[in-house]
Amino acid sequence: MQTEPVLLLHRLLQSHPILVFDVQALSRYPEINPDDTWALACEALADDAEYLPRLLDLADLSPTNAVKVLESLDGESAGLEQAPLLMGNIAAGADLGRWALTQVTKAPDGSRHWLRWHDARVWANLLWIAKPEQLAALVRPAHSVGWHWLGQWYQTPVPVASSEVARLGWSVEQWQAIQSIGVINRVFSDVGYPTLSKLPAMARMIAAADAEAHTMTLWDMPSRVAFASHQLKWGPGFWQAAPFRPIMTAVATREATYAEAVSAQDDAFWPAVSDALAAMA
Repeated sequence: MQTEPVLLLHRLLQSHPILVFDVQALSRYPEINPDDTWALACEALADDAEYLPRLLDLADLSPTNAVKVLESLDGESAGLEQAPLLMGNIAAGADLGRWALTQVTKAPDGSRHWLRWHDARVWANLLWIAKPEQLAALVRPAHSVGWHWLGQWYQTPVPVASSEVARLGWSVEQWQAIQSIGVINRVFSDVGYPTLSKLPAMARMIAAADAEAHTMTLWDMPSRVAFASHQLKWGPGFWQAAPFRPIMTAVATREATYAEAVSAQDDAFWPAVSDALAAMA
């Protein structure tokens, strides 16, 4: 997907008047009356209602409050999960009230899920995981998305979604990558979020490590994150180094999780790992 930085936020907002907020982020914008927003929710998502975003049309705010919201957005410096996504180039006559009906996506096994694409940390990963047509099926009736990443606003145009595209499913490989997004972002939180240009390559390496961890029955989140972090640092096969053998044995025999076994090592462990990996190179 082609994504371009936006130099002037007010121009972006002129064509992207619908803001999609994480419900927890609304508290950061006292100018917004929750009654002026509406939930992106439907009966199929009732159990997840507290986690679903809310939509706001800037035109529903008073001019004074709209200016305050725009000033807050222009100086956005909160965490990546806080800034709203901006939905623009809305199809004429679009029924935004029915938009929620498109927000339940199916996994390859037929199970139904909600993708937190309104979180920039998820959206940034969907840009390398999804086909443009799949993104269009998620964000229709919008034809463009504005979003914030590391101090910069960006704009991503998406194609028109046809009824055929709306039925486009996720491949097994895509769904595996989607399930790794939580691991990817936890690793990024530890090592530092990358620029957009570096994100896809790093994310793919983490997703590949997470897929390998799954085959090794490392299923708890702390272990998945630790294993992916180590593979990102040392490369595939790092766990075959001699210092890791007792750890992998403990994991295989269920004596400890990977995260527990690693955290139990003393200070001499890590220099030994570096020496062993250097000898294997």
